[in-house]
Amino acid sequence: MLIRFAYKEFYSDKELEGLRKTTLESYELLFTDFMRWTEENELEHVSDITPRVLKSYLSYCKNERGNNPTSLNTKVKLFNVFFGFLVSEELLEDNPAKHIKKFKEDIRIQSFSDQEIKQMLSWLRRNRRRENDLHAVRNYSIVVTLLGTGLRVGELVSLRWSDIHLESGYMTVFGKTRRQETIPMTEKVAKELSYLKGFYESKFEKLSPYVFVNQQ
Repeated sequence: MLIRFAYKEFYSDKELEGLRKTTLESYELLFTDFMRWTEENELEHVSDITPRVLKSYLSYCKNERGNNPTSLNTKVKLFNVFFGFLVSEELLEDNPAKHIKKFKEDIRIQSFSDQEIKQMLSWLRRNRRRENDLHAVRNYSIVVTLLGTGLRVGELVSLRWSDIHLESGYMTVFGKTRRQETIPMTEKVAKELSYLKGFYESKFEKLSPYVFVNQQ
């Protein structure tokens, strides 16, 4: 079957399914360009489209069109649905897109500005004074500890009082490699953890071995 006829059949089926307009537009944009590219490369039938052909098209999109990994992965996802449809309709024996590995995407972590951190700490401090309950006191301590030590979240939730050495000003944690690491504490962190421990002891009969808890 010719690629353009296969696409028309696929598009009609997706319209009938009630696919969102934005998704249909995504297919239209992709296949308008893809069919132009296949015609230029003298590829007319769906059986001509192999994993190697799709990789060539994606390379073109990356090098000539400047597509980033996220855009390329979106194209692969759409191709997977299209060729999967053709296989289910017995118009094609194998889905060439399923053989395409996902492109590695850059993970961008948006950090807080100094002003945003000050505002957050200010709000948490006011909330602690106003509420003076477990969550308000604990949440302020969590943020102060994270900012003052650079602990990972997994290290923070696993932290025990036996790991905290308030008088010596350090704590011990097990890092990603499961090796014990010594983390120095600033005076502010040590003061805050001391306050948190005193709060626990004044509110609960028994101190939990973990520093940050949901309830005693």
